Amino acid sequence: SMHGDVAEFHGKFGLPMAASSGGRRRPALLSRAEFDYRLRFLHEELLEFTTDHLRGDLAGAADALADLAWVALGTAHYMGLPFDALWAEVRRANMDKALRTDADPEHKRGAAEVIVKPEGWKPPAIDRVLERYGA
Repeated sequence: SMHGDVAEFHGKFGLPMAASSGGRRRPALLSRAEFDYRLRFLHEELLEFTTDHLRGDLAGAADALADLAWVALGTAHYMGLPFDALWAEVRRANMDKALRTDADPEHKRGAAEVIVKPEGWKPPAIDRVLERYGA
């Protein structure tokens, strides 16, 4: 998995790694210093993506988007998050959604077609996933 790839990188350089990937970090919020560091790092990659995209640089935008995902997954390691399990639960919830083609064009995302949560839809059980991993 991509989270596993980032775990390998973190292991190589002695960076924090989630217990779910063989490290010692259990699910928890970041310290203020870690939060500030990771937020700057994420912002830097998002800014690079934005700049490259607006310049029409497809390769640069693609590289920045991959870097953004890498940094986001690294942040998940810093937080000790079992990202693969979280992803699976979010995927389950998203795949249970439906497409509504008679949507209001004034929808918050400005689309006439909207993905909706049908009756009986269950949101991702993130708390349950985190509890399974020691949060």
